[in-house]
Amino acid sequence: MGRNVYRFGDYTLDPASRELRHRGEHVALPPKSFDCLVYLIENRERAIGRDELISAVWGRVDASDAVVSQTLLRARRAIGDTGTEQSAVRTVTRFGYQWVAPVESLPQEVEADARDPGVQEAAVDDGDDPATPAASEGVERPADASDARSDQPVSTKPRARRWRWGIAAIAIASIIVALLAVGLWRHSRKPPPSTGVADLAVVLPVVVESGGAEHAWIRLGAMDYIASLLRRNGRLTVLPSERTLVLVDAEHAIAPEAIDHLHAVTRARWVLQPVASTVPQGWKVRIRVSAPGDSYDIEARGGTPLEAAAAATGSLLHRLGHDGPAAPAPTALTQRLQQVDAELLAGQTDAARNLIDAAPARQRADPQLQVREGQLEFRLGRLGAAQILFDRIVDAATTLPVEVRSQALMGLGAVALRRQDNAASERRYDEAVQALEAHADAAPDPALVGNAYNGRGVARVELGRIDDGIADLGRARIAMQRSGDEVEAASVGGNIGTLKARNGDAAQAIQEFDLAIATFERFDVRDSLVVMLLAKSDAELQLLQPTAALGDSQRAMELGSKLENPQLRAFMAATRTGALLGNGRLQDAEGLLRQGQDASPALRLQLLLERGRLQDAHKLAQDLLLQDAAVNDPGTLLLAVQAAIDGKDPALARQWLQSRAGNGDGGNHDAIDLAGALLAAATGDQVTAARSFDAAAKAAARTPAPADDARAGSAWVAYLVGRGELDRASGVMGSLTPYVDRDYRVARASLALYRALGDRALQAEAETRVRRLAGERNPDSPVVY
Repeated sequence: MGRNVYRFGDYTLDPASRELRHRGEHVALPPKSFDCLVYLIENRERAIGRDELISAVWGRVDASDAVVSQTLLRARRAIGDTGTEQSAVRTVTRFGYQWVAPVESLPQEVEADARDPGVQEAAVDDGDDPATPAASEGVERPADASDARSDQPVSTKPRARRWRWGIAAIAIASIIVALLAVGLWRHSRKPPPSTGVADLAVVLPVVVESGGAEHAWIRLGAMDYIASLLRRNGRLTVLPSERTLVLVDAEHAIAPEAIDHLHAVTRARWVLQPVASTVPQGWKVRIRVSAPGDSYDIEARGGTPLEAAAAATGSLLHRLGHDGPAAPAPTALTQRLQQVDAELLAGQTDAARNLIDAAPARQRADPQLQVREGQLEFRLGRLGAAQILFDRIVDAATTLPVEVRSQALMGLGAVALRRQDNAASERRYDEAVQALEAHADAAPDPALVGNAYNGRGVARVELGRIDDGIADLGRARIAMQRSGDEVEAASVGGNIGTLKARNGDAAQAIQEFDLAIATFERFDVRDSLVVMLLAKSDAELQLLQPTAALGDSQRAMELGSKLENPQLRAFMAATRTGALLGNGRLQDAEGLLRQGQDASPALRLQLLLERGRLQDAHKLAQDLLLQDAAVNDPGTLLLAVQAAIDGKDPALARQWLQSRAGNGDGGNHDAIDLAGALLAAATGDQVTAARSFDAAAKAAARTPAPADDARAGSAWVAYLVGRGELDRASGVMGSLTPYVDRDYRVARASLALYRALGDRALQAEAETRVRRLAGERNPDSPVVY
């Protein structure tokens, strides 16, 4: 029985042919976005939870919020809907989505045995027994009682990017909002410039002009096969197939203007459009080669699609002067591997599973197929099954190709990392690195090398080996640049920048962020671009550049206004609020905080203190003392102590400081010391106050962030002025002079000092600075540190 065609407004959506049309014209839509529309329409009588949608479309439970929101954004754009209007796809707050537009369901007659073109029965044989389920051949699928649950989510129509080991291990957004606390680290080498690769090639999905649904795999399978031949035999740099599929409509031929756009975005020298068709003797593959100012066709024939593709690729390499060793003739196993790869590229995990299960015993036992099965099991969250497969490959007595062995080792590293066994993960990734380095003369795929270094770097950072981890991330970035994948290289660079920012090296962090921003802009990777702008805004606040921080946070808010990732939206709001507070725009900050139900405690406290709402700030400080997350944040502790002091409640301030007793996590000592200094000063313990102010200033000086110096130093100056120690206050103020025009707290400290000194000229200048920097802050209220 066929699936219906759905009509809504001027659009028709045909799940069987995988087409979306607007007034009869084809509308380009990424595969995953198409599947989201189908699932929401077919279940339009109810709201669909986010987890259910992920399970149905991605076939796993760990798709990131960024991926889901970007996929829905593209779907909405394709049908003229937006996250603001929500005339078709409505966001159900804190739950998921629901289709709300009127739909007319039109029946479509199809053959009883027809199936989705992306899910076909495998009919390939290696000369042994016919294709039958592997269990009957004595090669059983690995099972693990802890992972293979009967309710494991299974995709009905998933389409997602193929898993790439290690590169996703530190996602940019998650490292910014949830990366582990790390020790001090210094890394002063300037990062390499992000430039395009001179001889980069882009292989587009194959246009299949003839053949039935059983040949649908050729579209992506032959594309990836041609790319691998160019990379392996011609030593060319080829844009990874996953990246290509993000940039183009994989379902249809590419228009000439789109090819020009690909040249501009990727800076590729060659864009290759393969076309496959049947001929009496087998298959013909024609590759249209587009280069700046030139284009030509290469054509070849073969008994199978892959034979024809291999012959055409060989002719192309000869013409380009990149002749290498002849590629081995594609076998039945080669074809099955490419079929599996095609389904994984398209996210069709069910179809990939069917192809693996249907493989004859000899193919099923081949490590090349087993490593793909292990990757599939990992993708579906079956860690135990994945580990069994990867262990089987690594422990095999036979000599394996380095690519296969290293992928299995990285699979084990990824499993261990997911299980938080960081030592085991580092060991396995290190084995992969060593294996690849030992075969460097064979020129392994740079992307594979980059994945190995990235995974080892993540594990080493998790183990606290910061310098070693950062060095590995740097190696990973170079390898990804060499592979032609600038987006992954930028992602690694963004992670390095995040680590630098977390360790106070905001200036160098901004250099990394700027490089990543330029790449994400060019490739239109919207969610990553937003995250980098937010990270840059935070770093600019650390450098006492509040105006720049305000501009970057505003741009992030504009670009991310239609993104639906709740964590990213909360991150946007928090960063924007921090920038607004840093510029004294209290009303706008309060408006943003009112919109968010999970607003940062530190931001709420800061706003109340800046507003002079001391009773409310005191009450919030009392409530937050019961929350571990607030107590464990030194910045929140400092603000809570100030709220307690302003509320004439030194006992509460002591409770906050005592909550940190014995906590050796080591972050932000200057904030903790400063909180102790403020309490000691307020209670008349001048000895402790003097010692603690000095300790806070010294702790702040150990980090390169000017914001730490400004906070500790300005508070110390105010204390010394209040004590009448004007000579010493002048000495401290002298070191803060570079910040006096950029930081409100330093400007207030200078005003207090010049008033005490009776220097009217300098006092007048200081008053002007304070008014300029205050915004809506009251210059007569206590300074908030």
